[in-house]
Amino acid sequence: GSTEEILRPVGVTILPDASQAQQPEFHVAYALCSTVPWGVILQEPVVKSIWTVSHILRDISLWLAIALTIAILGGLLLSRMIGRPILRLTQAVKEIGAGNFDHRVPFDRGDEFGELAHGVNSMAQRLKVFDDINVGKVLREKSKLEAIVHNIADGVIFTGSNGEVLAMNEPVERWFGVRESECLNRVVAECVEEKELADLINETANDLGKTLHTHELSLEIPGTVHETRLIARAMRVQSDTGETVGVTTILRDVTVEREVDRMKTELLSIVAHELRSPLVSIMGFSGILLEKELDLATRLEFAETVNREANRMVEMLNKFLNISRIESGKTEFTKTPADVTEIVRDVVRINSGIADEKTIQIELHAPNRVTQVLVDRELIGQAVLNVLTNAVKYSPVNTTVRITVTEHRNTIEVAVKDEGFGITSENQKRLFEKFFRVTDDPNVRDITGTGLGLPLVKEIVEQHGGRVHVESTLGAGSTVSFHLPKNLV
Repeated sequence: GSTEEILRPVGVTILPDASQAQQPEFHVAYALCSTVPWGVILQEPVVKSIWTVSHILRDISLWLAIALTIAILGGLLLSRMIGRPILRLTQAVKEIGAGNFDHRVPFDRGDEFGELAHGVNSMAQRLKVFDDINVGKVLREKSKLEAIVHNIADGVIFTGSNGEVLAMNEPVERWFGVRESECLNRVVAECVEEKELADLINETANDLGKTLHTHELSLEIPGTVHETRLIARAMRVQSDTGETVGVTTILRDVTVEREVDRMKTELLSIVAHELRSPLVSIMGFSGILLEKELDLATRLEFAETVNREANRMVEMLNKFLNISRIESGKTEFTKTPADVTEIVRDVVRINSGIADEKTIQIELHAPNRVTQVLVDRELIGQAVLNVLTNAVKYSPVNTTVRITVTEHRNTIEVAVKDEGFGITSENQKRLFEKFFRVTDDPNVRDITGTGLGLPLVKEIVEQHGGRVHVESTLGAGSTVSFHLPKNLV
C-alpha cells in the first residue's frame, strides 16, 4: 500500500507520573507499519518543541515586518515617482486653463512623464504666442477706437448689457455736464439728468425687433444763449447668438442745421413778401395802362410807379445776391492801397442829392489824408453809401447827418451819425439780420426798404478784417460805424 497506509503516525504527549514530577514532559509521535510488526517512535521534550515553534514564529514575524517595511517604502517611492509628476501636471493644466500661459512644468526625466511635461510646456508656449498676438491686436483696436471716439465732434456713449456706462467722450461730458470717470459702471439715468436719453437707451436695449432708435433732444446748456438741439441715434449691439451685449448711442449737434432751416423758411417767406409788394404794384399799374385810356399826366405817373417798383425789386435782388456771393466766397475782392477819406468824399459828392428831398444836411468831418489801407474801393464805397442812405431814410426832415473819418492807432474808423428816430436795444440786436426791418415804431413803419443794406455792410467790412458797431438812443438818433485795420497794406 501507500506510505499513508503503511505509516499511520500517532502523536502522544507522555506526562510523567507524580513520582517523576521533576522530569520534563515529552512529545511522542509513533507510526505502525501495517505489513510488518514494526513501528517508528519519535520523542522530543515539550520545552524544546515550544522553543522551536517560538523561533519559527519569531522568524516569520520578522520576515513579515521586513516585507511590510519594504512594501511601504516601495509604495512611498512609487507614489513619489508617479504621484508628484501627476500633481505637477494637474497644477500646470489648471494654471494654463486660467490663462497663465507663462507657467511651465519642470521636468528632468526621460520617461513618459517627461515627454508629457514637454508636451504641456510646448502647448503653453504656443498658446502664449497666440495670446500675445490676440491681446496686442485687441489693445491696438481698443486704442484706435478710443482715439476715434475721443476725437470726433459727435457725442458717443457706450453702455453694457445692464445699461451701465462703459465709455463716453468729451462732447457728451460738455453737453450734459458730467465726467466719464464719475459715470463708469453706473446706469445712464444715475449720472445724466436728461431722462429722454436714458429712456432711449433702455428702449433700444429692450426692443429686440428694432436695432436702431432715433430721438431729438433739446438742452439748455449753461453759458449758451440758444437752445441746443441734439439728434440721438441708439443702436443695439448683438452677439452672434442674437443676445444683446450693449447699446451704442451717437449724439449729433444739429443746432446750426435747425437754425439754418428756420432761417431758410423765414428768408423764403420774407423774400416772397418783399417781392410781392412791388410785383403787385407793377402788375396793377401796368394793367391799368394797357386797359384804360388815360391822360398823359396819369400815364406818366403810373409809368413812374412801375419803374420805381421795378428798380426797388432790382435793388433788393442785387443786394441779396451780393450778400450771398460774399458769404459763399464767390465775390472776388480787388484790394489795393487806398485812402479811406477819398472814398468817403467821393460817395458824399456823388450821392448828396439823396438828402435834398428832405432838406437834410450832410456834413463830412475828415482829415485831408489818412494812412492807406488795403481795400476793395468799390465795395467799401458801397458800404459807406448803404450806411449814409439808411441815415437819411430814417431821419426826419431838416436834420443833419454827420460823417466822420478818424485814424486810430490800428484802425481807420468811418462813423455816420443821424438825428433820426433811434432804435430800441432789442431791435439793435437784429439790425444785421437779412430782411430785418423795424416795424414796432410808427415813425418808421411805413418807410420802404429791403432790410439788406446793413447786412451787406457787415459782410463787406468783415471780409476786410474789420468790424461794425451800432449805437442808438430811442428818439435821439443813431451812429453806425465800422473800423478797417491798418495792418493790411
